[in-house]
Amino acid sequence: MIPKYILKEVLFYKEKYKDQTEITKLIINGNYIEYTSEVSGNPYNYITHDKINIYELAHRCKERARDNEFFLRSFYDYEGAFCYISAPVWADKIEIPKTGFCSNTEPEAIFKACEWLLNNKGIK
Repeated sequence: MIPKYILKEVLFYKEKYKDQTEITKLIINGNYIEYTSEVSGNPYNYITHDKINIYELAHRCKERARDNEFFLRSFYDYEGAFCYISAPVWADKIEIPKTGFCSNTEPEAIFKACEWLLNNKGIK
């Protein structure tokens, strides 16, 4: 449902050792994503086990996009969940899909939009 690199980019992008952090285990358990992260290359190699609510992670994806002046607008209707990207003026060279991103759940649609931004250099 959510690639490991998105979890890393959303949860650890402000961390000092982000580049040395690796998500080694990812389990979806109900409304929670349980993960294991390992940090190497610093004086104290360490492993952490944690979990995050899937809706909290979706919100953090929106915050991560907003930090780069993009806005993720999501909603759920009778046809499914949708997420649209609103871009800043400077991003006129990035061709954002006008159809948005759809899925069965709102968090999943947000994750798809966030993944698209990460892959297309919308998020730094």
